[in-house]
Amino acid sequence: MTRFHAAVCASLMLSLSCADANEADARKFMAYCEHELNDTKNYDEAGKICKRVREDIKVLLGVSPLYLQSVVNEADSKWALGNYPEAFNLYSEAADVAIKLGDINKVRELRIRQAEAELFRGKSFEAEILLRDALRRLQSSRGSNPLQEADLLSRHAEVLVTLGQTKAAMQGYLAAFAKLDADSIKHRPILLKTQLRYAELFERQSRYSGATASYLKLLQIASSKPSAPEYMAIAYGRLGWISETLGKPADALSYYRRQLEVIEKDPAQVAAVDELRKKIVQLEKS
Repeated sequence: MTRFHAAVCASLMLSLSCADANEADARKFMAYCEHELNDTKNYDEAGKICKRVREDIKVLLGVSPLYLQSVVNEADSKWALGNYPEAFNLYSEAADVAIKLGDINKVRELRIRQAEAELFRGKSFEAEILLRDALRRLQSSRGSNPLQEADLLSRHAEVLVTLGQTKAAMQGYLAAFAKLDADSIKHRPILLKTQLRYAELFERQSRYSGATASYLKLLQIASSKPSAPEYMAIAYGRLGWISETLGKPADALSYYRRQLEVIEKDPAQVAAVDELRKKIVQLEKS
């Protein structure tokens, strides 16, 4: 019997016909579901198992933490398959259950997942509302985590950009920076991402002075140990493009050459290296 069939059989055992079924049995069957979802990664089959497990746990335990997790598991299986409408509906159901259980942290987490599903469906307006709700819940909770808040502020700002709310997005990014510690290794991934998005926002508005200053700041952060070569390459590349746009070919060449030094070290960037070399040659001839 394959793992899949074993999981199905185990799930089928969890029903009202099993008079002795209890929470311990439910947890065992949940483990089968999560094994298919996280280990075998056969998401289609995992989704079928998760659905049956969710239905049986609801009958057995009603609204409970285990039922909440079973809904999230099924939603995750839909997400992995790219079925964002169904994932959104299940995350929404899970959020309703979390509210009934008084699990504030889980509600916030699920609001973010709902927002991400909406973004994949092109629903930026709805996603912004959900992220704003998640942010409100985080900021009103006791012992709010600055790193989590910065991450959520940055995500919310990204959505505001797509909605054309540039001023509010700028304020969001600045609020995120205020929560981040530039000397903390744990904060670096979010700091780098936020600094890049902040620079890109200036560039989108053709505010090249602000964009240049922001990309140089990104370069400074990315160059400090441990370095982040991917962000260094982006910064050099954007600085080169801005310099070209402003009619400063010498500066552009300098930035592109520095970018080339960075990406030449990455075997996966062979095509990008060739293109950049061509660009440099063209600029040298002009």
